[in-house]
Amino acid sequence: MAYNFITAQEAAEMIENGNTLGLSGFTAPGNPKAVTEAVAHKAEREHAAGREFKVNIFTGASTNDHVDGILARNNAINMRAPYQNTPDLRKRINAHDAHYFDRHLSEMAQETRYGFYGPTDVAIIEAADITDSGEVLLGCGLGNIPTYAPRAKHIFIELNEALPKSLLGMHDIYLPQDPPYRREIPIYAPNDRIGRPTLQIDPSKVRGIIRTNSLDGVKAFTKPDEVSERIGSNVVNFLINEYRKGRIPKEFLPLQSGVGNVANAVLHYLCLDKELPNFMMYTEVVQDSVLELLRAGKCTFASTCSMTFSDEVEAQLFADLDFFHDKIMMRPAEISNNPEVIRRLGVIAMNTALEADIFGCVNSTHVLGTRMMNGIGGSGDFCRNAYISIFSCPSVTKGGMISNIVPMVSHCDHSEHSVDVIITDQGIADLRAKDPEQRANEIINNCAHPDFRPLLREYLKLSKGGQTPATLNAAMAFHTEFAASGDMRNTDFSKRDDKVIVDVNVMVDTAGRRWVPGLSAFFRKNVDFENLRIRFNYGNVAGDTVCPIDLTGYAFTIESNGRGYEMFRFNRVDEPVFVSTYAEVYMLDKEYITVKEAKKWEKLKIDTSAIGIYEPEDAPQLQPSVLALIDRVNNVDREQIRLDVVPDHRMIGRTKVNRNFTFGNRALGMLKTLTGISRYKFNKNFNNRWRKFRKDQVEKNNSKPLKE
Repeated sequence: MAYNFITAQEAAEMIENGNTLGLSGFTAPGNPKAVTEAVAHKAEREHAAGREFKVNIFTGASTNDHVDGILARNNAINMRAPYQNTPDLRKRINAHDAHYFDRHLSEMAQETRYGFYGPTDVAIIEAADITDSGEVLLGCGLGNIPTYAPRAKHIFIELNEALPKSLLGMHDIYLPQDPPYRREIPIYAPNDRIGRPTLQIDPSKVRGIIRTNSLDGVKAFTKPDEVSERIGSNVVNFLINEYRKGRIPKEFLPLQSGVGNVANAVLHYLCLDKELPNFMMYTEVVQDSVLELLRAGKCTFASTCSMTFSDEVEAQLFADLDFFHDKIMMRPAEISNNPEVIRRLGVIAMNTALEADIFGCVNSTHVLGTRMMNGIGGSGDFCRNAYISIFSCPSVTKGGMISNIVPMVSHCDHSEHSVDVIITDQGIADLRAKDPEQRANEIINNCAHPDFRPLLREYLKLSKGGQTPATLNAAMAFHTEFAASGDMRNTDFSKRDDKVIVDVNVMVDTAGRRWVPGLSAFFRKNVDFENLRIRFNYGNVAGDTVCPIDLTGYAFTIESNGRGYEMFRFNRVDEPVFVSTYAEVYMLDKEYITVKEAKKWEKLKIDTSAIGIYEPEDAPQLQPSVLALIDRVNNVDREQIRLDVVPDHRMIGRTKVNRNFTFGNRALGMLKTLTGISRYKFNKNFNNRWRKFRKDQVEKNNSKPLKE
């Protein structure tokens, strides 16, 4: 069949707003490079003319600047899946300018065939060659194109002349059957071939072939830094120890490794190690360091979905393709990442994490819980089904201001049920056969940076029961502190926005009355009060403890219902009287005193006759200034008052002041200190004025006959 050779611009004109594009490739290798750029320029023109133009992009994994980069900059992406790592697209996703759903890479192809994502309008394939019968020789990345191409209404082929035709035979293209006809995938060793070397398409769907000549543009990885080297060394030491103990078979097991400096460092140290036997890889991506392993004979075979080599190393591969031809095999993503095969082969999975918590949960995708970084990729496919699942990350980032070991991950991609080992530059935490508290201690002691270990141990002590000792109202303190100050090291578990109310009925416990300075004189047998409740309001509370510095206000209620001795004597009435008083007090300033001072103030003699609540019958109307004061108090912003309070320097030193007052039996003991916040000052002049007023009122009442 004769194909039409067209330009990328002509291909772009055939793509319409709202079309779904299925692209070849996995990471940068194998992605289209010309048509997608032309589509981005078309979107720019359409937007300038006031017309909507966006397309849906489905791939195998991440792409490159020729796809996600330029399309995102021109706001041409409506929907994107299943994985990305381009800064421009990341900005669009987090700004909600592009819809992105994150999927396990092994699931994208089959869910497309199931019809979950609608029809595929256009498939764009990078190829090294194509025959008249529709046999396509793919490039260095395979991805999900074996599923997208048969479903597509139209196909464009980018015939890349930079790709050698000698790649023929390095692909193994196989698609599993779908339920209910699915059978096992017959891979029993990483080097088993089960499919075709080329992709068969329908030639009649090919709308045009675009000639290109372009390398993948993968930048060389920087030399691993000291932290990456320590992590890599720790991973290799763990594998050696497992092998010595016989927990890894003597034949060893296939390895899976992610992409990046840490993965490069791990593979580099594996190449140097002489104790471990030669091994195979069953992974989704091979990178520069794998070529080193293959040359050295340490790795005997690598099954992958993509050869993600830098341009320099890719040139070395093409120059020596005869040597590597039978040592590397590329498969579709749903085969390279298939859980069935991973479990059968006993793959040892090594992946990276953004952060891990002290119980073994891992966040692979979201920065501070909300902002998408890249996506889950294939980490879930491998870790959930691996023989041993290892996650690694630096203990700290951003100059030590961020701890990557946290009380609770801000976004959970992999639960503690899927994570066996966590490794940082600090050490190794083997979580197998350990309960949550044991895991926490293992991770804190071995993986957390020394600057954060005291804080993490403090968090662990906050919990008061449960199988997993988490404290929910303190779990995100690391993240909220970073958002507030930019440094997780400033975390103070006692300062947060949690609210606690302590409601104490003073009348319940007579023994507790002596702990209330200034109030004990009221509580006699002839007292009129039947109920005295004091409610203390606290903010920024950690766990089940409250601190005096966090007291934001209190209210008290006094109730009397009856004809008590004092009520009769004062009011000269003998019918039942009900009195209920409510007051609310806001804390604008606080003074902390010693127990010794509090006991001294307790001994102050209070003239109870000078204290009472009385409203004269002929009381005048409140003055306008007083009414204005009442109105102002009613509109007080209590939260702002709390925020405006200057921190008490006496409460900064953790070791100097006992800040915690536990609930339960110590509630009334706490009340003693809290009610002694400000000094009682006996004012003789005020007292004399009150006595004169009371005397006048008594004489006035005595002049009236008692009611019968």
